[in-house]
Amino acid sequence: MSSYSAEQEEQLARYKDFWGKYGNAILWVLIICFSSIAAYNGWRWYEARQATQAVVHYEKLENILQDWAEQHRNAASLTPEQLKAKGELLAQAAAVQNVLTDEYARSPYAERGALLLAQAAHQAAVAELQSNAASEPRTSGKHNANIELAKTQLRWASEHARLEEYQFTARLLLSGLLMDAGQLDEVETLLAKPMNHFEGLRLDRLGDLFVLKKDHAKARSQYEAALKALPNDNPWRAVVERKLNLLP
Repeated sequence: MSSYSAEQEEQLARYKDFWGKYGNAILWVLIICFSSIAAYNGWRWYEARQATQAVVHYEKLENILQDWAEQHRNAASLTPEQLKAKGELLAQAAAVQNVLTDEYARSPYAERGALLLAQAAHQAAVAELQSNAASEPRTSGKHNANIELAKTQLRWASEHARLEEYQFTARLLLSGLLMDAGQLDEVETLLAKPMNHFEGLRLDRLGDLFVLKKDHAKARSQYEAALKALPNDNPWRAVVERKLNLLP
């Protein structure tokens, strides 16, 4: 029997609906925002000669992902053969990114490439899940493979990125995928350390974690701390305030 009142159960349902629609999708915008900052800062410590070599692979990765994104936008009008080719583009992108992480791991291009590939893999997984919403569970193989690809890239960036903009972005995004998978203990470990100017977002994620653990007192505490850490002009404040209002 539930320990919550009817009103509290209704509030929890609204919260879950809100987060299911907007939670992880909103945070993916961090990739574009913060990785652009990091790309500029990266040149302070990276050797120009190796960067010249790495950029060739990075540009190849970008071109593949741009082709994939174009086909992804027009997926509804693609033939079965074109859809198959679209799926193969992510495999090609993963192969190029493997070169960057294996041979140019110290470059900002390897770090940014991991985030961009993770973003594309996540978009592919969401699209696959939506298209199979009314299908049998056995049709979810591509979704799972794409989610695992996104996780792999984000784990690499969270563990190996030298620029904290990349590292923190990867940790925040990975935490969302792990929460979706119910891997809550791993999320808590991932978010244990402070994240400098990303601290408000880290605290917000911890609030989400405690909601999933049904510890609403701790969730409220984390959301309130997130509001204190986020600048007054940060648009994410409205999201945090919405979550607070939906707590029982």
